[in-house]
Amino acid sequence: MAKADVANPRRRAIETPPTTLPGRPNPFPSSTVAARSDMLSAQAPAPWSDKSSNPRAQQSSAHLPILRKSSKRVRVANGDVSTATNVTKLPFERLSAAAAEAHEFPDFPDSLMSVGKTNDDGNVSIFTKDGVTVHREEDVLITLRGEPILIGVRDGNGRYRIPLHQSRDSWTPRVPSEAKAAELRQANSVYDLPSMEQGIRWMHAVCGYPVKSTWLKAVKAGNFHGWPLLSPSAIKKYYPETAETPKGHMAQSRKNVRSTKSKPLEIGNPDPLKGIKKRDVAIHVYDARETVFSDQTGKFPVRSQAGHCYVMVLVDIDSSAILVEPLKSRKDAEMIRAYRAIMARLHAANIYPKKHVLDNEISAVMKQLITSEYKMEYELVPPGCHRRNAAEVAIRNFKAHFLSIMAGVADDFPWSQWDKLLPQAEITLNLLRQSNATPAISAYAHINGPFDYNKMPLAPMGCKVQIHEKADQRASWAFHSVDGWYLSTSPEHYRTHLCHVKSTRRNRLADTVQFFHKNITNPTLTHADKIMNAISACAKALKGQPNDISDSQLRDMERMLEAATQRFGRPQQSPAPQPNHANPPTRPQPQAAPRVPTGVPRSSEGAEAPRDDGRRITRSMAAARPLPRVAPNLPNFSPSNSGPGSYSLAYPTGPPPTAPPRKPTTAPPRSPATTPPPPPATPPTTPPAMNTRARSRQAANLQRPPAYNTRSRSKAMPPISLPTQRPAAPPAPKRAGRRSARIAQASGRAMSAQDVKMGRALATIERRLGRAFAVMDKKTGKMLNYRQLLRDPDLRPTWSRSSADEFGRLAQGIGGRIKGSDTIRFIRRSDVPKDRRKDITYGQFVCTFRPEKKDPFRTRFTVGGDRINYPGEVVMPTAEMLVAKILFNSVVSTKNAKFMTMDISNFYLNTPLKRPEFMRLKLSDIPDEVISQYKLNDLAEPDGSVYIKVIRGMYGLPQAGLLANELLEKRLNQAGYHQSKIVPGLWTHDWRPIQFTLVVDDFGVKYVGKEHAQHLKKTLEEHYKITTDWSGERYIGINLMWDYKRRRVHLSMPGYKRWIQQVVGKFLFYGRAVDPTLLCPLSAIAAQSAAPTTETLDRTNQVLDFLATQDDAIITYSASDMVLAAHSDASYLSKPKARSRAGGHFFLSANVDEPPNNGAILNIAHIIKNVMSSATEAELAALYIMAREAVYMRIILEELGHEQPPTPLQTDNSMADGVVNGKITPKRTKAMDMRFHWLRDRECQDQFRIFWRPGKLNYADYWTKHHSAKHHKHMRREFLTPPIVLEMLRLERQQHHAPAAPAA
Repeated sequence: MAKADVANPRRRAIETPPTTLPGRPNPFPSSTVAARSDMLSAQAPAPWSDKSSNPRAQQSSAHLPILRKSSKRVRVANGDVSTATNVTKLPFERLSAAAAEAHEFPDFPDSLMSVGKTNDDGNVSIFTKDGVTVHREEDVLITLRGEPILIGVRDGNGRYRIPLHQSRDSWTPRVPSEAKAAELRQANSVYDLPSMEQGIRWMHAVCGYPVKSTWLKAVKAGNFHGWPLLSPSAIKKYYPETAETPKGHMAQSRKNVRSTKSKPLEIGNPDPLKGIKKRDVAIHVYDARETVFSDQTGKFPVRSQAGHCYVMVLVDIDSSAILVEPLKSRKDAEMIRAYRAIMARLHAANIYPKKHVLDNEISAVMKQLITSEYKMEYELVPPGCHRRNAAEVAIRNFKAHFLSIMAGVADDFPWSQWDKLLPQAEITLNLLRQSNATPAISAYAHINGPFDYNKMPLAPMGCKVQIHEKADQRASWAFHSVDGWYLSTSPEHYRTHLCHVKSTRRNRLADTVQFFHKNITNPTLTHADKIMNAISACAKALKGQPNDISDSQLRDMERMLEAATQRFGRPQQSPAPQPNHANPPTRPQPQAAPRVPTGVPRSSEGAEAPRDDGRRITRSMAAARPLPRVAPNLPNFSPSNSGPGSYSLAYPTGPPPTAPPRKPTTAPPRSPATTPPPPPATPPTTPPAMNTRARSRQAANLQRPPAYNTRSRSKAMPPISLPTQRPAAPPAPKRAGRRSARIAQASGRAMSAQDVKMGRALATIERRLGRAFAVMDKKTGKMLNYRQLLRDPDLRPTWSRSSADEFGRLAQGIGGRIKGSDTIRFIRRSDVPKDRRKDITYGQFVCTFRPEKKDPFRTRFTVGGDRINYPGEVVMPTAEMLVAKILFNSVVSTKNAKFMTMDISNFYLNTPLKRPEFMRLKLSDIPDEVISQYKLNDLAEPDGSVYIKVIRGMYGLPQAGLLANELLEKRLNQAGYHQSKIVPGLWTHDWRPIQFTLVVDDFGVKYVGKEHAQHLKKTLEEHYKITTDWSGERYIGINLMWDYKRRRVHLSMPGYKRWIQQVVGKFLFYGRAVDPTLLCPLSAIAAQSAAPTTETLDRTNQVLDFLATQDDAIITYSASDMVLAAHSDASYLSKPKARSRAGGHFFLSANVDEPPNNGAILNIAHIIKNVMSSATEAELAALYIMAREAVYMRIILEELGHEQPPTPLQTDNSMADGVVNGKITPKRTKAMDMRFHWLRDRECQDQFRIFWRPGKLNYADYWTKHHSAKHHKHMRREFLTPPIVLEMLRLERQQHHAPAAPAA
């Protein structure tokens, strides 16, 4: 990264790089480009810059101290040798003492500063055409858009060298090999993992598979500072449940845990505990013990290749560090060797123990060694009392840690190399332990200092690797790597690993290694595991033991039972052994099996499966599916041994009997209320070629849920039992008959009773799925609505109180705990005006569980707005996402600007209505507490109905939003706030530097000066109850992480992907908000939604698989000049039916000729409706679409106060550029005259500046077509921010707010 700066021999140098003594210069140009390429010129203060020829006068003028005499000698670019006189210190406070140390050279008049020495201090130097900046290493994240033009290395003397090679009598930079380029680009393996979950799995294996509590405690204590991805929140969320951890750490459960013995109640005297609360400070004084304990482990099962069989374990009490050394035997010579090795490490850390406690098994030679050579006092524990030796506990902890490591090595790892795993095992063990003398640091840091993961990256011990073979050590056609296993990191080298080579059975140091981590980060089930799992499940079923079922399996089971019940009727239980049952249920008889098996029933006369793979069946889909001629395999419902009320599915075997063909009926269909029981099942018809392999694959794919093929979902699911106890189905809607008639008409047959049943089922499912007010019962896994919650005896008290609170909030209060808003009033039916009785609507209850709220059990009473005939306007002006994104950019681009959010509580409930509305409600839907307080029994009608008068705004009213917004606008106008007449939802003040966007009742406020935001807050608090978030970290569902120091904001939506997998349509919001890379596939799927095929289903599953395995997307906005820029591109005839696709990329950048990229405020992936006659016409159409969008963005920016120059609009089609800019005279352009003249007119008005750049530099190309996986991986980093950036920012904030650690 350092720019070459050849030193002038006439300059006075202050430099620090380590160099060799001058010798004979190397005559080959390939040795180096510049002898002092590691030095940069540092401009000195004014005393240094004068024209005095006396160097000592310059030094004294700069007030640099003289520390000592210097013996430094360096060779400059012309081969001369210069000798330094004194050692001084540079006046840079943020450099360490070693990096700030410099040498004075009298014959150099100017100052030179060493880049290499500065970088060795943990800094990164960045050279540009305008200057140089030096940053801390942890503050820099460099993203490369292409391959480097020059690659150099740093030699042992600290100099940067760029190799050259001769080509046609000229010297050019040598192109590095693939191995060298990969070596220079490599940081460490954990950054290459695709998701946070896999990264945590990897780091868990690296740390030796520790238990969760120990790992979390060490991370919270800061022992893993600088390690990537390791944060308490990430470990809590993604901690892997591995088998390796219990293999080493599982212990016998303790006694007296949850004891059943009754204990006597002890009542103490509380008087002594009473007193005045004071601010006491607790101080703990630790006396250094300067004591060590040691012991030896038992014999290891396998002798190592080096002959080691035992391990000496020594624990230092003050540091709490556990040090280990392998032993070949317990003889004196071997014990003395290991003991000296451990003590040498302690002495190197400046730790000199004074006392040594050890076991009785010690020879006289060892005693003599301890007392005479190391001047320590030794103490033996009592015979047979091993617990007095602290090394016994250390041995237990070390063995537990090392056993987990050995359990996680590769299957073919040679156990004869176990002793080579000890160094890294010791490192990870001590990183998990806290120092006794200095509890704020780890035991490792107490002895060795902080662990630098970037310098010594660790990997799972025993992991299979590919070790790179250097080019000069392999044959011409030899493989580039050899098989081996990872042993440990090398503390003496930079990013170098110690590996064991499989072929030579020797250890090798390698700096380029590829890890085979899929068995660690993505564990999969083997065939043997699946077979054993199935056998275990069968054994449990035979013994009558229930199998464990997860919530997702319960939901799948619910859908399967719903489909089976609609097709075959509700299964009945076997007669219970109770003689007092008058009509015991009978077991249903199996249906006739088909002649040709068809796999999963796709469609039938009786009832089509209401859901395919968790997706909703629309009317067109249900009508378009062909009906089979041959009945599918019919499952036999038999009682299960899993418990009462359960049935299992069993498919019939053997030759199926045939059935006569069905005769079509001509009788008209009956209504659902008078439909007779369905006739016996008869085989329906099916078109030819129904059972081809393609159809079989399609039927198999319909069974798969979203993200079925992801690696994390490859676990086998145990067999399940289907419960039969289900809540009673709600009454069928009136339109069920019409739906069934349409389905029957589309299939070319008359409607039967089964068609009515199918239509009723589809309407019920659509109604259930269309309302997001169901709450899951954790006991059964069912989704319960409001009425089901009130009928459940366990859930009724909680949700009845929640509903009563909602009624009290809307009415005149409840029970003295809720203050009413006088929004509704209970009336009699006679109080409803006669001319308004036709407008009486219904009420609806929305029940949700919100654990993040103060009251997690939330019930909302809404109005059925579809039956209200409001005569006025109902559209409410609100800001769209584009306006909010532009406001985010404006915050980071305006000096001293900040962002905060406000939310108006009960926004709709405080607005008086221009006319009242009326509702009717069943008395059974109202809690008893409300009935009693408001005496609703006296107001109820004979049919049990209660009438409600709505006089204020309420959720569900179509006019409530507009009325509330009009009242808010009136109140804000009085305080000087006005809404833009051009951009809805954008507000400004007459003179205050404050702007905000309003989305319904959510305010996103940009302010310069907190007093102006306080003014808006005070204005709103006069009329509303508001909640304020000064951090502004969440707005319109988007998480915002503000980095005001670097003038950036990071947008993300963590967890949104997992929630919306149930509703695929919601992905569009996610794509527009933070992940624009989804727009192209979503556009392609949406274009085929009207006539979906099997290919559409496969593509949808592929998108779900992709989202399930990727990290949450993050988009970053950096400070800019707030000048709109756009890229436009088109792909010609790339879509079906001769359609073309237009792509656009809009961002805010600098006012330059070629604006640099920034986070996208809008991306467009649009299929052009018209058929384009040429590629130029397609490009002009794309330019027209992008320019049309840019016009509105320019208006928004100008409303925000950001004046816009002509918007640069980039295209990669030279013909379109020439046509628009008048470089080419178009002929016969009737097809594109409208777009052509509109673009020419806008450019003449100086609204746009359309220019050409190559296609590789056009970002809009990403949204015009589908690309390969390699291209996606390369381009995503241009638009999205790596998650490590947010992790580093969170870590920086934690360090900034964390209290200072106590000194040792």
